[in-house]
Amino acid sequence: MKSALIEPEMIFMIEKALKAITNEDFLAAITTAILLIILGFALQKMKLFNEHSKKTVTTILMKIALPCLAFVGFLIDFNTQTLQESLWIILFTVIGYLLFLGIGRLLYMKKPHDTASLYSILITFGQITLFGLPLAKAIYQENGILVGNMMSIPFRVFVYIYCFLAVSGIKFEKETISSTLKNVFCNPIIIAMLCSILLWVLQPIMPKVTINEVQYSIFRFDKTVPWIYKTLNTVANLTMPLSMLLVGITLGEADIKTAFSNKTAWLISVFRSVISPLVLIGIIYVFVLLFKLTLTKEVIASIVICFAAPVSAVVNTFCIHYNREPTLSSNSCFLSTLLYIVFIPFIIVLVELIF
Repeated sequence: MKSALIEPEMIFMIEKALKAITNEDFLAAITTAILLIILGFALQKMKLFNEHSKKTVTTILMKIALPCLAFVGFLIDFNTQTLQESLWIILFTVIGYLLFLGIGRLLYMKKPHDTASLYSILITFGQITLFGLPLAKAIYQENGILVGNMMSIPFRVFVYIYCFLAVSGIKFEKETISSTLKNVFCNPIIIAMLCSILLWVLQPIMPKVTINEVQYSIFRFDKTVPWIYKTLNTVANLTMPLSMLLVGITLGEADIKTAFSNKTAWLISVFRSVISPLVLIGIIYVFVLLFKLTLTKEVIASIVICFAAPVSAVVNTFCIHYNREPTLSSNSCFLSTLLYIVFIPFIIVLVELIF
């Protein structure tokens, strides 16, 4: 009798796992990323890319594509109906980020401060919008979309401000505070990020326009001036292919065997795509017990799927642009993508078992 009850549950979990690894959007994201990495690697080996070409690509990313991505990222509804659930999603994301930034520092405490900071960033931040959101959306529909959008808020704040400052090496020292502030607040990514957050937060009090019987803030440019939004979004979409090409180009500058033999890259990748989701599951489980949270299994699974995503391509772009361990960051991006493909079905099954 007991086995008869367990069997349907096991079948259901296996179906979930199979749905994850065979989902069209997920396979498309993974295949696209890997093929672009291979393309970048081949272009480098064929000597079609030189240092000047690489610098041009990183400049396009840093000055044009990433600012557009930072700006359009907050063109979403400020939804008060799901506010409580959204706040919990954001809280778990922030807790996870702070925890793994701390773990990274402890893990590499014998390294120089800047190196430990960089390694902790690679361990902590994953590609939510590229891998996590499409998979969560495909499996859990509206729940996946809500989680992906809410987790993207702290992700963008941390990556475009904290990670940018840490990787770029900008220091806030008394003697150079004026020039440092100028460098920070004149940076296109920071400007776009701050403007986007401001317009998103002010949505409820901004003048409204009615489009197809739905009211939107005048600053919802995706609705009020869609032709401008489409241009910005098209440029923003350059981020993913150019970032993956850069990963491949950087891998091509060295022997591909170094990616698989780099112990630091493996450790970062294992923490990013295997250990971090397991720890986050534990954190959510404790909160569910202590605060009697009513988060659905679908929401929890979506949070874990997004959090487990491979090393952020944006962070990797920062590393390449500022020459901060570009080979290590590219190796970690590549290896964590492979690990994500292998382990995410097991992570989904684990969530189904625990919650």
